[in-house]
Amino acid sequence: MILLTTKVLDQSLLDTIQDNEADFTLTFRGLCDAALSPELEGSLRHLFKDAGAYDKWATNWRVRLSREAKAHDDRLELMHQANPAIIPRNHRIEQTIEAAVDQEDYGPFEKLLEVLSSPYEELEGLKEYMSASETRRTCSTDILRNLNTLHKRTHL
Repeated sequence: MILLTTKVLDQSLLDTIQDNEADFTLTFRGLCDAALSPELEGSLRHLFKDAGAYDKWATNWRVRLSREAKAHDDRLELMHQANPAIIPRNHRIEQTIEAAVDQEDYGPFEKLLEVLSSPYEELEGLKEYMSASETRRTCSTDILRNLNTLHKRTHL
């Protein structure tokens, strides 16, 4: 097996993510656990339309990992520090804005703000904030329209 350069390995992962419509954030966060053991790759593999494409990339990645001197715990800590567990997902932002605009309910906003204040921590009971939308992708125009409406209401 040929050892791929870091640049080639990185680009190969990005291409595999794009070609298989895998979630970028979830992929990189999943690699944190996968770096410990192939047995922890199950949920990561399911992010890819073709899990075999991930497996092909992961084979080269594992060869690379085996040649690094960094301890597993050190690698895991560095990866967790670089890859957030929670990001402000469009569907969560839209839900927050809709609650504020339609019901004048700022609770979802306060909860989202709390969750996003520790984006690198996987907090119990907050897995729903980690997942990508399964229903639809929100148009940023709709989000901006709702933000504008909320801004007008709060600054009258």
